[in-house]
Amino acid sequence: MDSTDNRTQIRTYRETIMKLNSNNHISIAEQIIDGSISIKSIEEFKSILKIFPNDAALQKAYSDLLLKKNRGDEAALSYSKASQLFIDAGKILQAIDSKLLHWNIKPPSPKEAQLFYSALRAGTYYETPLKAFFQRLSYREMVAFITKLARVKVSPGNIVKKTGEPEKHLFFVVSGSLKETAFLPLRQKDDTLYRKRSSFLNESHFFGDVYPFKDQTISKSYIEATAPTEMVRIAKSNLVKICTEFPNIENALIALYKGHKGSDKEDSPMQLRRLGRHQLPLKINLHLFTDEYQKDPLILDGYSRDLSIGGLCVILDGKYNSVAAIYKNVKAARIEMSLPKQELSLKVSGDIVWSREFTWKRRKIVALGFQFTEMAPKFRGLFFMMADGICYDGLKKR
Repeated sequence: MDSTDNRTQIRTYRETIMKLNSNNHISIAEQIIDGSISIKSIEEFKSILKIFPNDAALQKAYSDLLLKKNRGDEAALSYSKASQLFIDAGKILQAIDSKLLHWNIKPPSPKEAQLFYSALRAGTYYETPLKAFFQRLSYREMVAFITKLARVKVSPGNIVKKTGEPEKHLFFVVSGSLKETAFLPLRQKDDTLYRKRSSFLNESHFFGDVYPFKDQTISKSYIEATAPTEMVRIAKSNLVKICTEFPNIENALIALYKGHKGSDKEDSPMQLRRLGRHQLPLKINLHLFTDEYQKDPLILDGYSRDLSIGGLCVILDGKYNSVAAIYKNVKAARIEMSLPKQELSLKVSGDIVWSREFTWKRRKIVALGFQFTEMAPKFRGLFFMMADGICYDGLKKR
């Protein structure tokens, strides 16, 4: 390609990028986890995990793929790794769920079960009623409880519980989202009116009015999935049996319900920051050098919610016709990335380790997997402090 053709191509790219619409942005990791984007190649999934090596939910999704491909031994090891990553992330229920998936493939020896219990006890978790419940249990009590858990997967729109049905199970939400709707009676003079109340149940929430055991409770609400949702549940009949053998489990259950009633408190700013810091899109500038003779880079504006120590995924979202051209040429490009901020701009180099074109909401989308080159520890700290600061500034403005 001569220099004239190269300049023409760059000009065409620039005109294309001018048409980008950055108002819509998505998280690749989230889309893979919830099934919106299907990765069917094990090698391709491995390349994504290189960028997000500490993403527990992504590791679990990779384990699911290995299991579908009949690679059971590898899936068991991967579920075990996901379980430890969930412990490191402070998510005790999700760690237990991943370990159950591991044990479904390869039942543990008593020593392995004891090691998992020790690892679980050593973790640092968010202060929730669920965390307090599990940490009250001894090793034998924990094994008795979790071995009675059954996994449940539901699709959006599926009803999990109906009004008027007997309460027979205690449910714990592993991932996804559900909507609970109840009609509460209100007395006005001699009449009884009913007020509709809706609330959402997300990961680590629980529901099911199964205690006290002597009461035959009828459901006062109906619950439906609003997203692909995973849960674990335990039957009331099994709870009665294990509480008869282990009375301390019943004490932990009483505390769980009490804690649930007292947990509707407004989140502190620090909690909001910790929970929301990666939910805001981070604006990214990519400088692409498509050949060694190119002096002026092609600059692409994109967004990412998936920043990690290894790299990030950048979404180029726009209403234009030349997605395929960009998709084809970024694979071999030399990349520099910067975080634009009014006071300061930091630039890092890296490689595109995967690129993918797909359709989202009837639009053509290009996603790029960007892996950082090795950064000095001090610079890495500055880079992530700046990224965190941008996200937090955006969170305060919401």
